[in-house]
Parts: sequence; structure tokens; C-alpha cells
Amino acid sequence: MKTIEDGDIRYFTLLDKAKNLGLPEKSMKKYFYDNPPQIGQEVIIRTGKMSNMIYSITTIINPSRSIQKRIVVNHNYTSNRYLGNSFYRSGKNCYAPNSKVRLLPYHKKVGTMIKKSKTNQLRISIPDICKIILTEDEYEFVMSQRRII
Repeated sequence: MKTIEDGDIRYFTLLDKAKNLGLPEKSMKKYFYDNPPQIGQEVIIRTGKMSNMIYSITTIINPSRSIQKRIVVNHNYTSNRYLGNSFYRSGKNCYAPNSKVRLLPYHKKVGTMIKKSKTNQLRISIPDICKIILTEDEYEFVMSQRRII
């Protein structure tokens, strides 16, 4: 039986941190409760295809819909419009919570890169987003694992 080693845990934790722009997915709900979103606030939508991430900027139109306090964003993001514009505070899409679509807090460096693009999207490989988000030591560790990402 294969066991999970410390290196594996660190590797996947760092990938999660990089893909979610510095905030691990398990801390997303706490982040949105501690920092309640506001109408008009910019947030980032992340989608994933294969080993690429697609980030786009959208704005919040209703920060606290219904009893569950769902976050509703402007519908103009990426090509996944069929998923809907409502997100749980955990960052998961309400209509497809198991999809790769996630609501993320605004990240200044990535946000600037998105705004400079003509399509209002940033298509980036996982190694490239790791290089932007992770520290040099963390990036070196992830790249030293020689895994397909």
C-alpha cells in the first residue's frame, strides 16, 4: 500500500497555495467571513483546464445573498458562463461545486497582469503561477519534484 510522505503533502499544499493565489483552499471560507466582500469589489475567478489556469477579474454584485450568504458576481467572466454567477463563501461555484471554477480574493500582481491582457483573462501554466506566487524556496521545491503539472 502506498503511503503519503511529508514531501507529497508539502508539494500538494504548495500547488494549492499557488493556484489559489497564496490562500489555501481550506482557508477560503474563513477569509471571506473575516473579510466580508462589498458590492463592486473586484475578485478573481479561477478556472482550470489540464495543466493551465485561467484567471479573470469580475466584480461582486451581491455580497450576501440568502441565508447562506452566497456571493454573487457579475456574469462576465471566462467561457464558463453556464456555471452561474453564485459562489459559496468557500469559493466553490454553487451550481458546480466540484468543478475547477473558484472565486478568489483579488491578488494585486495577478490582477495587474489580467488587466493588461486584451481578453480580461490570464492563461498561465501551473509552473508559471507557482513562480509568481510562491517564495523562491517553495518554487524550487515544487520544481524539484519532477512531476507532471
